[in-house]
Amino acid sequence: MNSNNYEIAKLNHKRHIYRLNTQSLDEKYRDLAKSLKRTFTQTPNRNRSLNQVVRALTPNLYNRNKHGHYFVTDLNQTIIRGDIHSFFPSINKHLLYKKIVHSTKLVLNKNQRKLLSDMLLDPNFVGIPQGLSISSVFAEIYLEEFDKLMKLTFSECIYIRYVDDFLLICPTQLANKYDFSHIISKLLCKYQLTLSDNKFSVVPFEHSNQFTFLGYHFRREGDSMIIEIDDSKITKLQKRINSYFYDYLKFDSPFEKLYLRLKNIFFGVITLSPTTLKRQNQGIPYAYSHITSFENIQFLINNIEYQLKKCKKLNASKIKSIRKLYFPYSHFDSQKSDAVEILLKQRYNYLNLSIKQIVNLLRTLDSNFVYKNQSKSSLIHLLFYLLYH
Repeated sequence: MNSNNYEIAKLNHKRHIYRLNTQSLDEKYRDLAKSLKRTFTQTPNRNRSLNQVVRALTPNLYNRNKHGHYFVTDLNQTIIRGDIHSFFPSINKHLLYKKIVHSTKLVLNKNQRKLLSDMLLDPNFVGIPQGLSISSVFAEIYLEEFDKLMKLTFSECIYIRYVDDFLLICPTQLANKYDFSHIISKLLCKYQLTLSDNKFSVVPFEHSNQFTFLGYHFRREGDSMIIEIDDSKITKLQKRINSYFYDYLKFDSPFEKLYLRLKNIFFGVITLSPTTLKRQNQGIPYAYSHITSFENIQFLINNIEYQLKKCKKLNASKIKSIRKLYFPYSHFDSQKSDAVEILLKQRYNYLNLSIKQIVNLLRTLDSNFVYKNQSKSSLIHLLFYLLYH
């Protein structure tokens, strides 16, 4: 692929994230991704994977105790948690290319073959370029046979995978017969992949034990399964909040910028993807819709309260408006409602705003903004660009 067709941005100073520079090329790869999905695999879905975990550990998804937590099945289960080390860069793209072009299930036209070879035979990429619309489809195709082997090898267990994270849920009385780490490492080796040693764990899910998966923290208390946001994600959110207050004080940005940034954390926000015109969901109610407890969210709230006390720029009215954003989280009564009820109410749809409302927000964030009959989607993109750049 011509290097002029993409740009590279770093994430966490470790992974390279790629973006295509032209919308037409991006649309071509999206069309190719659709063709591949129809033939090979489902699109990975985080919520679907999490639903599988909950179903495997609870007798009834809709039957909860008085505190809003899931009942745990009587059968003791052991959780085997694993992660593929450096997954996207480790994919052998030549093997992947051969698998796709030699498939008897798929017929590619000349243009699609060109797109495929441009990406998978490009020496500038190590493994699969992460961040593109087609990247997750390539990953699923590459792991298709691995998934089959995992299900066959551990036929008595429930196997769940989302991209490079996976779980095995096994009856504890059967788990002792497997050397999970050794067996899984051998299976991954067939595809030139390795198991992450520091993320691998085998945990009997009984009494007060716990495990993490896909940003969630699952812990057992008696016959209850409590689901929270993983502490590592809380730490990231806390750092993000601190940076918002720092920007507000250091760069004298408008209050509305701080307010909307915080709102976009605590509300389930509906907006548009920054690279496409597709609807995008953000915020705790969408990213963590399975939580049954707000206990560690209180750390975020305490941190904001500390920032509010420090920030002399904020008057009583502005402080009150910020506190309203997280009031339901901080005054949660599990005897009267459950976490899902709170999450369902904390929603805000930017797509429902009128053009006039969006223009007013843009003028608040940038006094030099001039409305030139842009479309609503263009205005929303600009609004989010001004909020986070």
